[in-house]
Amino acid sequence: MADFQQQKSLVLSFYSELEKATSETIDQVLAENLVPDFHWYGVHPFGEREGTEAVAQAFWRPLLKSWARVQRRQDIFFAGTNEIDQTDWVVSMGHLMGLFDHPWLGIPASRRMSFLRYAEFLCVENQRITRGGFFLRFDRSHAPTGHPSSSTTDRGVFCVPRAENPRRATLQNLGHGGIRQNPQAGQPDDLRPRSIEPKW
Repeated sequence: MADFQQQKSLVLSFYSELEKATSETIDQVLAENLVPDFHWYGVHPFGEREGTEAVAQAFWRPLLKSWARVQRRQDIFFAGTNEIDQTDWVVSMGHLMGLFDHPWLGIPASRRMSFLRYAEFLCVENQRITRGGFFLRFDRSHAPTGHPSSSTTDRGVFCVPRAENPRRATLQNLGHGGIRQNPQAGQPDDLRPRSIEPKW
């Protein structure tokens, strides 16, 4: 059974470079880590893009101009082979976290730490990243701004730091109702993430 360690290492190396990128250097980072004709499948309004420059222009450059100190808070990371075309894919899911300092996609800036929930699928062929699908959820990023699209939200999932030692949780490192992000194996069920009714 394949362990996909090479494919995962390649993607993690790309993510490491991506996290250091700015709106001025993102084109170079993409060009160095993706094939020139990289095919990108993005959600609306970004659409389907061909080539690293088009991907930078459509998504990464505007994002990095509006969001400062963007970090990838990865919750799930795995790889496998597509049974249809036998290509290898690496999957990453979690949140992009950053300071939402300037308007983005018509959303007013909050000038606060904000989160974008994402899922990304990258195809690795001959030790190169050749294709990708990138999916975002915008609803929670609107909440701190008072944007109309979030005004009717009545449920929420909150991201909070986990304790250094997950078995020594205190009120200081627990969030609303004691909800924790990324519980370790063996934690009590009452510390696992779940939706609650926020009081705002």
